[in-house]
Order: sequence, then structure tokens, then C-alpha cells
Amino acid sequence: MRHYEIIAAGAIPHFKNLHLVPKNTMHTFPRDIVTRAMNGENYEKCLAELQEYARKHLTTEALGKYFLEKVGLAAKSDDDRSRFVASGKRLLFISEPSLVGTNIDYQRDCLAIGLLESQGVEVDFYEDLPWLFDDYPVDCSSLYGMGYSICKKVPASKHRLVLKSDVFNRIYDFIIVATSSSYFKLSPDITKWIEKQSTVPKALIIGNDGSFTSKFALELARKNYSFPFQFIFVRELN
Repeated sequence: MRHYEIIAAGAIPHFKNLHLVPKNTMHTFPRDIVTRAMNGENYEKCLAELQEYARKHLTTEALGKYFLEKVGLAAKSDDDRSRFVASGKRLLFISEPSLVGTNIDYQRDCLAIGLLESQGVEVDFYEDLPWLFDDYPVDCSSLYGMGYSICKKVPASKHRLVLKSDVFNRIYDFIIVATSSSYFKLSPDITKWIEKQSTVPKALIIGNDGSFTSKFALELARKNYSFPFQFIFVRELN
């Protein structure tokens, strides 16, 4: 996040040994632009390119669109200047931070914000991620990372918390299971309900710290969940 903070502040981060970063780590980071700036290319020119790139690719809105495109709920237009989202789709965003007393997970929470910013989809949350919304009654400084970039960033009008009974009685077009860096399991009753949603496509978001191969991610998913995920997004690939 600190790299994005520098870019958002209107500067170019100096990144030592950027060429050594694995290609699947920080894979959306604009390495070419930053490298050219560090190698002495015109700073103002590189900065302008970097700011344009950041607005297009490094925002929560861009992350939400990226996710929706990958799972087939949105499509790019031919000129790549706008995206069309299938309207009326209802998504269930499952996360259970209270199981281990954790709160913020940047990958999960930035995706949640990006989906809330997306047009044409409705997102229900179980359990709640209340720190995302501007009516959160707690000071952001008490959260991990002081809630940088995610605390109280979404209007309360978009807050769609659902109870377990609501989940069991609604029909969804897509289910997202988003883990934090501290846990990988859901409660048995939610797991059992998801198992019954055999025709509903599902995505697993793995937010754990550390380097993961896609094979290891699949093994973790199969070990902890008895239902299939059509899509798995991993924070970092080795």
C-alpha cells in the first residue's frame, strides 16, 4: 500500500531492485514507468504516465471491475474505455472476521469496496465489514494500519448487511468466499448452505501473507471446503 500512497501523493516511488520482483508479485504495478523514471527519463513525462496508469488500474474501482471481468459478470468494450456489467446480479460476499477476532484484510476489503463501486451488481455482506462505511462509530486509528485507504471510505447508504437467516432464504447469482490473513475456514452451517448452492458459481479470495503457488492454494481450498470453486484469487504467486 505504501507504493500506492506515494503515487497518490503525486510522486514516483524509488524502488530498489525492482527488476528482481517476481512477475506475479505486484503484477499490476507499473514497473516499466517507474524503471524509466529511475533510469533518468524525463520525470514530468513519467509522472504524467504514472498518474494516468494509477487512475485506470490502481484503484479499488479498477479492482472491482477486474474481478467482475475475470468471473464473467462484466465485459470490456472494444475501445477499453468502459466496461459493461450484467445488471441485476446479486452477489454474496462471505467473510467471517469475528471467528478469530481479526478485522482489516487489505486484499479482501479493497475488493469489497471495488464491488460496491461497481454498477449493475448488488452485494450482500455476511458477516459484516463495518469499518468500510462512513458511519463506522470507531476511530480509524484503532484499526490495523490505522485503516489506511479503506476505513470509512464507502457511503453508509451502500451498507447491505444480511443476517444468516437472510442468506439462507435468498437466491444469489454469485458467491464470494473471502478469507483474511488469519483464517481459512467458515462456520459449519454456512459451509453446509454453500454446499447446497451447487449451481451457483463461486470464487475464493485467499488473503494470507506469504508466497503461494496456485497448486498450494488449490490444496488449501480442497482441504477446508467440500464444495468446488470455479475461481481462486491468490494474494501472491511464487
